[in-house]
Amino acid sequence: MAETMKDDYIEVDCINDGNGADGPMATNIRVKQSHAIIPSMDLYVSSVVRIVLEAIQDGDGNNKIVVFFPTARMVSFFADIFNEIMEIPALELHSKKTQGYRNRVSGQFREASSGLLFTSDVSARGVDYPKVSV
Repeated sequence: MAETMKDDYIEVDCINDGNGADGPMATNIRVKQSHAIIPSMDLYVSSVVRIVLEAIQDGDGNNKIVVFFPTARMVSFFADIFNEIMEIPALELHSKKTQGYRNRVSGQFREASSGLLFTSDVSARGVDYPKVSV
């Protein structure tokens, strides 16, 4: 950033994540990101459930997982499946929730050592969650 700024610019860390010369790397750099192409809509729900379950069980099973969906409705749908049917706690974060709710859930996931967050693009715009594993 220094190359494009005046000599007296001031850098402000608005999220206090410690990123810097000696701080931790941002999540998007540290976490291996992937995607899946599902060949048929008939397999969509079962495939997403299987992939998320594999991510939960990977390693020591104490993972911090973020799953992005293209719509708020899909976030809510899969959160309901995991919370109500499978009884696996999942947080949901999307634009249909109030700002207060989004702040609370975002903070809860940020502070958690493990967990599952289903979200839409509302979390893709500059939000960084520390220690995400998948």
